[in-house]
Amino acid sequence: MKPSSVKLENVSKSFFTLRGKVGVLSDISLDISPGEFFVLLGPSGCGKSTLLNLISGLEKPTEGRIAIGDKIAVDIAQKIFTEPYKRDTALVFQSYALYPHMTVQENIAFPLTNLKKKISKNSINAKVMETARLLQIEGLLERKPAELSGGQRQRVAIGRAIVRQPRLFLMDEPLSNLDARLRMDMRAQLKDLQQRLQITTIYVTHDQMEAMTLGDRIAVIHNGVIQQVGKPAEVYGQPANPFVAGFIGSPPMNLIEGAIMEENGKTVLKNKNGRYIIPREAVLKINVTNKENCVMGIRPENISIGKPGEGNIDVVINVVENIGSEYLSYIFLKNSKHIIVKSAQKPTSNNVSLTFQHDNILFFNP
Repeated sequence: MKPSSVKLENVSKSFFTLRGKVGVLSDISLDISPGEFFVLLGPSGCGKSTLLNLISGLEKPTEGRIAIGDKIAVDIAQKIFTEPYKRDTALVFQSYALYPHMTVQENIAFPLTNLKKKISKNSINAKVMETARLLQIEGLLERKPAELSGGQRQRVAIGRAIVRQPRLFLMDEPLSNLDARLRMDMRAQLKDLQQRLQITTIYVTHDQMEAMTLGDRIAVIHNGVIQQVGKPAEVYGQPANPFVAGFIGSPPMNLIEGAIMEENGKTVLKNKNGRYIIPREAVLKINVTNKENCVMGIRPENISIGKPGEGNIDVVINVVENIGSEYLSYIFLKNSKHIIVKSAQKPTSNNVSLTFQHDNILFFNP
């Protein structure tokens, strides 16, 4: 079956509680291409899982229109709502949601037993075996979920989703229950699987590392509003605003608030922590609406450490962390803020100067 495109137009969702109307999503518009691995990224409570539920049909939007392929799934203005089972989507949840009394084979086969067009037991077994081989779990078919590890259970849940070859995969934080090493392994396997199957996939996560490594494109969501949509390299290198800049990256981008002014023939950003000399080449990139209240951004790997007086600002390093191949140096500022510098060598002194690579300095409105 050919993969489907997904189009959302001005989709909003509100819930009505005893406290009144609570807005969850506001005016979401997205155009997802057939076969694309599209990631919805944002902090907990931003509305990304609700958006997945709207696409699957588990929730109904308050406003807007959703099309899956050439069929309208929901259009509030025209009072169209397609039942979830008619949308030909497959959901994979964080909690696996396997039937504990069934074997792995029975769990994977279950979606095929509920089809309107009945298929033979031999065909079901053949599809289950093909799926199990794809996921490398053919040796686990007779086991029950309680006998499986977390990674094995997740593969069974994915197998149950792909066995009937849906037009659309919807995945809601499927790897978040796994430990760090297994999560990394499963990321690679999941990406490889999606590339081979070429099924359009919409993947929800709060983990920016997952988003960067899995997504063909990423939509960053905050407080129910899309902040930026783009390829991982675009979102990382050219964040649209301070939220995206601070959310993407590990460690995140350093964001320094202050006023831009001229002092002694130099352009500086000044705040209560000191004055940061802005390199001449970077001054040309200043495009904020109010220079008296702006944000300068620079990633930790784009700052170098030198001797006092040589760089953009002299500081005192408070903490140095050894993370294996690199060092993270923390400079604590007032108001519980800090600057992080990533370097290949451990600083030889706590009293240092920081030099910002002018090509990588960004400026934002607050």
